[in-house]
Amino acid sequence: MDCGRFDPSGFKAAEPRVVAEVPSPSTRDYDAFQRLEEYKAVPSIAHILLVEPNEAEVAMWSRDADGSWQASRVRGMEESPSLPALEVTLSLAEIYDGIEFPEIRPRLVLGGRP
Repeated sequence: MDCGRFDPSGFKAAEPRVVAEVPSPSTRDYDAFQRLEEYKAVPSIAHILLVEPNEAEVAMWSRDADGSWQASRVRGMEESPSLPALEVTLSLAEIYDGIEFPEIRPRLVLGGRP
C-alpha cells in the first residue's frame, strides 16, 4: 500500500506503508532474511507481511511508535491480524479465499520465531 503521491511513470512506491509478500520456493530464504531487512530500512513502512502460500499463516512485523519492530505470527483461517498504523484488521479467511492448500506443507523459515 502506497500512501504517497501517484506517479504513473514511477517504478516504485513513493511512500509505502505496508508490504505483503508471498514467498516462492526459489526466493523463500531471500524474502525471509535479506529482503525483510531491506523493507525494515524504509522509514515509511509500518507493517511487513510474509504470507505463507502452503497454509493459513502470516508472519508479521509492525513498527512501534518509537521505531522498533515487533514480530508476530498468526495461524488459522479464523485469525484476523490488526494493522494499527492503517487502522485495519485483515481476515486470513479473506486473504486465503478460494485457495486450496497442498497436502505437504513446507514451513516458512524466519530464523527464529517471530
